[in-house]
Amino acid sequence: MLVTAGEVSSPKKFIYCIKTPERLVPVYFSDCRIREGLTTFSVRQTYIDCGDISFAAIKNCLRDKSKVALSENDGNSLFQVFEDGQHLSTGLNVLVGERSSGKTFTLRRLAKGFQHVRYIEQFSLVARNEEEDKKRFNEVLSQKHSLFSKDYLAELQRVVDDVIDIDLEDDERSVDRYVESLLKFAKETEKHDAFSKATLFSEEPYAAIDQKGLVELIDSTKNLIRNEEFRAVIDKHLSLNSLKALYVELMTLFGKKEEERLKKEWINDLVRQITSKLQIKTAAPVISELDPYKIAMNAKKVEKFRALVLRAREKREIMRRQQRGFELVAEVGPFEGAGEMKSLSRSQIAFRDVFLEYDDPYAFLQALKKLDARIQQAEYHKYFVKIDYRILNKDGLEASGGERSEFFLLQEIEDAQTYDMLLIDEPESSFDNLFLKNEVNGIIKDISQNMPVVLVTHNNTVGASIRPDYLLCTKKEIEAGVIQWRIYSGFPTNKELRSADGKTVKTWDVTMGCLEAGPEAYEQRKLSYEDLKN
Repeated sequence: MLVTAGEVSSPKKFIYCIKTPERLVPVYFSDCRIREGLTTFSVRQTYIDCGDISFAAIKNCLRDKSKVALSENDGNSLFQVFEDGQHLSTGLNVLVGERSSGKTFTLRRLAKGFQHVRYIEQFSLVARNEEEDKKRFNEVLSQKHSLFSKDYLAELQRVVDDVIDIDLEDDERSVDRYVESLLKFAKETEKHDAFSKATLFSEEPYAAIDQKGLVELIDSTKNLIRNEEFRAVIDKHLSLNSLKALYVELMTLFGKKEEERLKKEWINDLVRQITSKLQIKTAAPVISELDPYKIAMNAKKVEKFRALVLRAREKREIMRRQQRGFELVAEVGPFEGAGEMKSLSRSQIAFRDVFLEYDDPYAFLQALKKLDARIQQAEYHKYFVKIDYRILNKDGLEASGGERSEFFLLQEIEDAQTYDMLLIDEPESSFDNLFLKNEVNGIIKDISQNMPVVLVTHNNTVGASIRPDYLLCTKKEIEAGVIQWRIYSGFPTNKELRSADGKTVKTWDVTMGCLEAGPEAYEQRKLSYEDLKN
């Protein structure tokens, strides 16, 4: 005999058993017996989610944790969905019926009648063309994990932003102009006069003071002081008082450097104004302005930028994550062609000329800038390094077309948690029973704890093994020569399902006809299985 339920001694243990998959279905009740004159019942009670009260219904509920609760306010309830009074459960609804009886039509009515509904249509996830399916699969994976890509490439984005305004050709022209003007100034001494001989005429401006590094250090220190989540860990290595003292000293240093920066800017501006007036009055050649330090720093930044990008393009695995029987792997490497960049941009931009410069990261950046506004500057960094996502099966091999479809279905169902209702049309049309039972049933059951789910099926693995909270059956019936479309519904443990206009059908007949191909086929299969077993 299979035992499915067990008594618990407290609400706490009841909740613990509900949340622990390997535990029995919990029941919490007193030892009081119904007797004549009893007017009150013990508060130690277990509520079950069913319609007709029968031994079979109680037994069915005690096989499924989703159908027991400590309070009549817990669990699922019914709500109206159509104007004729048709209801659904707030939990898991299974919709069955013969072909052309209105099942898909009913799902579409639900999709149109409610807002924020996720509708997974029949065959929508099935692989048709291997190449197109694989391409679509990779695009969807990249979109779904764009946040990971963004985080991984964040440092590269900062480096790109740091060099994006550097123009080495302009720097080279500036040096050439400076040298030419200096030679001309030295050669044409006869033109020198009192104005050109003034000290300020050829005075070099102060180099600009960059406080970026100090500002970042101040912000980091501030974060360490304010952080409460990891306070204990921080305090083990850096005392709060030491951090505060560091913050004060850094702010003092920032103030001094800022004062120095403002003074130098003021002096540079003043010298620039005086030099400009001297240059207007003199006949001597003017020496071009040049900031050798800035030019040297630009060259060094570009050199390091090239090295960093080439290092970032080296092929390697950057992530490996388990996802419901599959393994998601992310790898980085270089782009292999302009077509891959075009796919990443999801636009009609031609990357052929841009890709010609791909081997030189700096030249490639300049080529990207020539695309004008067709690519936003904030997106440039994505084109330096390619991130590929692959799905591996349980054997560690690349997922096949069918396995990719299975992964898609699980992802679609998981993503539906952000919606208010989930509709699924015949998943068995695309997937085998073992996958449906081991993977799909569990995740659908979990989601139905938080939102209404309506599942259309002809398959007993989905329709019966999943233990729905509510059962619906669509029928096309001819009465007096007129077609009548009806929906019969009720709890799966009820003997009969009822339509909005009061008609009834036997739940047994519906289940056997729609999920088991009829009683005769069911009995024949049962005998065949018994023969094999014995």
